[in-house]
Amino acid sequence: MVWTDFLVVLPWIALVFAASGVVKGISGFGMPYVAMPGMIIGLQVPVTQAMGWVLVSGFATNIVQLIQHRREWPVLGRLWPLLVSLLVTMAISVQFLSYLDGDALLMLVGGMTMIAILSQWWGKWTTSPGRFEKPVLVASGFFSGLFGGMTSFYGFPSLQVLLASGIQRETFVFMASLILLSGGLVLGSGLGMQGLMNQIDLLISLLMLIPAVGGLYLGQFIQRRLSPRGFNAVLTVTILGMGFSMFLRGLSAL
Repeated sequence: MVWTDFLVVLPWIALVFAASGVVKGISGFGMPYVAMPGMIIGLQVPVTQAMGWVLVSGFATNIVQLIQHRREWPVLGRLWPLLVSLLVTMAISVQFLSYLDGDALLMLVGGMTMIAILSQWWGKWTTSPGRFEKPVLVASGFFSGLFGGMTSFYGFPSLQVLLASGIQRETFVFMASLILLSGGLVLGSGLGMQGLMNQIDLLISLLMLIPAVGGLYLGQFIQRRLSPRGFNAVLTVTILGMGFSMFLRGLSAL
């Protein structure tokens, strides 16, 4: 993207990030689920650029949550297989980004958007039996890393398995933030090393931190005063529609 194009679309990009921040503030998740489709469909931003632009806002919000729940770090003694498996697999799969056809990548991102959002409807899965927990953690990390490196959506199925493990809410927030932060570092490194993210992309990512954080606080303000149930229902349908649209676009162009 050249500077003239950047200046024209800057207000719209800021609006997308503010909306994604509001969603995260209300529901506690969903920033990339809103920002990625919003930029790809609404602004015709290439998939890999959209991935890079979300990184800084994701880092900032997850660091805040890690600091707020830092006392939960002992849970790593139990759940480290998931984190290690995810990061190792993701470090490998992200290397294929530059080789993927743009339409195939669009299909992947659209498909993972739908899967990740639909998984939120399942709520807590049945708690995994203790003797099977370590293999389940490794397997969930593997699949999250496999698709996460190529689509930037690496929360599924790891976050659902965390819920199934029976940990408390504060512990879940700590572990989820650590997974998302660590995965973001791997993704950002992969984008940079493959030349898929340049200085302008980094600048945009930094600038979008302002509307994203502003939206986050606005969402938290709304969340304290309104029930998010109806909002989340509309949001879920909207994001599913965006994911389906991306999937069909990629499929029709193949």
